[in-house]
Amino acid sequence: MFHTHLSRWETLSNRDKEYIECIMNAMPDQIEVLYFPLAFPKDKVKFFKAVRSNNKICILEEKIEIIC
Repeated sequence: MFHTHLSRWETLSNRDKEYIECIMNAMPDQIEVLYFPLAFPKDKVKFFKAVRSNNKICILEEKIEIIC
């Protein structure tokens, strides 16, 4: 699952974060991590990771190197 933003909006919005939390809360307990790529068409992709720990969900930017 991914979605796009314009280049000037390089991070997740509050609504994006709320939606990610909703998705994580709908997942079975054994799903502790999901990745949410944010695509900037013809420019780059940033990766965000949602982690469930101790009944809390933390959303972090994940540095990933893409090798072509």
